Order: sequence, then C-alpha cells, then structure tokens
Amino acid sequence: LRTVECLVEARHAHSLSQEALAHKIGCAASLIHKWEQYKRLPSGFMFLCWLEALDCEIQIRPRG
Repeated sequence: LRTVECLVEARHAHSLSQEALAHKIGCAASLIHKWEQYKRLPSGFMFLCWLEALDCEIQIRPRG
C-alpha cells in the first residue's frame, strides 16, 4: 500500500492534478481517484503508465 502513497506524493511533487495525470496517461480522472483511494487496482500496463507519467520506478529486492 505504501506504493500508492509514494505515487500520490510524486503527483503532488510534480504539481499535477488527478485530471492532468489522467490526461498524460490517457484515462479518466475518476480512475486516478479510484486508484489513489484504493477502490480499484490498475492493470499491470496502466500501473506502468502511472509510474512513467510521474517519472518513477520500482525497485525489486529480496524480502527480509
């Protein structure tokens, strides 16, 4: 769940509204809202679009 919080923080750091982010990704602003409120999960492709639009990346590391 922390990933979503980081993406919301990144959106704010880029001074993007949900509407502006949705335009960059090519989806509805209501979908961004649902992702950020944990009401929906993005598909793998849309998650990658979300990351790309905010210039973010995922770090893979072993548990422990």
